[in-house]
Amino acid sequence: MEIEIVARVRSALEKSWSARTSLCFNTDIAPASYGQCAPTAIVVHEYLGGEILKTRIQKYDGSFIRHFYNRIDGHRHDFTASQFEMDDYWLEVNYEDVPSSVEEALTEMMPGQIDAMRSAFKSVINELEHGKQFQGDRNMQSCLLQKAQEPRQYALAAEEKRYAELGRAQK
Repeated sequence: MEIEIVARVRSALEKSWSARTSLCFNTDIAPASYGQCAPTAIVVHEYLGGEILKTRIQKYDGSFIRHFYNRIDGHRHDFTASQFEMDDYWLEVNYEDVPSSVEEALTEMMPGQIDAMRSAFKSVINELEHGKQFQGDRNMQSCLLQKAQEPRQYALAAEEKRYAELGRAQK
């Protein structure tokens, strides 16, 4: 994937992150990317294709978390890697590149987070398409806009199934 596309997608993602897209969003104590890996990996997968991958990341207290990211055209892309720059919180990141899925990444979110991320990302892509930031590269703009507008029924169906299962488990 072209460096320019990666940079533009990264910019759109960073403008999309908020408290609605992560339960841990607090830029006073952590980077905006903190807690954004699952919705980010899903949105990137939906809009640019490729695979969702996961790895285990160890905290200084010895516990582990699952971390989601993407592989596109054979290259790893971790758009939320900046969250691991908190030296006193994380140990070194060693990517395992374990194949994952939309369904598994959805298990890391509360209801509404993925919808908020999809909506925010689509809005930013549309804004960038009609703004001056991307003048001169109409093919790439059209591609990103088209991908942002494509329906992703499989992901929505998986999310609905997960919510139904959560509802049954709580009864």
